[in-house]
Amino acid sequence: MRKGGEKMTPEAIKATGAVVRLSYKRHPLGQPNYWAKIFDVVTGKEQGHLQSADIKLIEDGIKISGWEGFESKVQIWWCVPLTPEQNADLKAALERIRPGQKPAV
Repeated sequence: MRKGGEKMTPEAIKATGAVVRLSYKRHPLGQPNYWAKIFDVVTGKEQGHLQSADIKLIEDGIKISGWEGFESKVQIWWCVPLTPEQNADLKAALERIRPGQKPAV
């Protein structure tokens, strides 16, 4: 919902949507905060990383806010989980792209 720390328009947010795998876990050094990371479902390459990430339920999904990198810029991700049918379609498509490999979904 932000790019470079600046708010995006609703149209820009919709235009930049992507299917990614989300990881949300406690900071690896045991600090009392969480990291959120998103990964490309085809390559597995990290696409984004938030420090001090906080999740809130919103209509049609979740909102994750935190600090982007070491630049201290606030970033907000709006995430909409796939339906079981969408997830099955994605897994089938990934199997065609990467036969024999386990999908990163």
